[in-house]
Amino acid sequence: MPRRRPDPPDPLILHYEADDYNCLHQDLYGELQGEAVIFAVHHRPLRGTRGVYRVNLRHGVSRIRSGRRDTLGVIFHDAA
Repeated sequence: MPRRRPDPPDPLILHYEADDYNCLHQDLYGELQGEAVIFAVHHRPLRGTRGVYRVNLRHGVSRIRSGRRDTLGVIFHDAA
């Protein structure tokens, strides 16, 4: 049986201006996403007393006081 090709990533571009914001939230899709920063948007590793385990990760955009901010998210489907 032929292997199914993964869906291509979906780019997501968001534009923020003064007084715009994005509430703290957790994305339920994708394994990877982001001046430039790259971070996981669903889970992050946390070292505990019994080893490393996954915890939910929430993120957002604080209120823009002046100027503008553009963000780019790349949603990877079926990432392995």
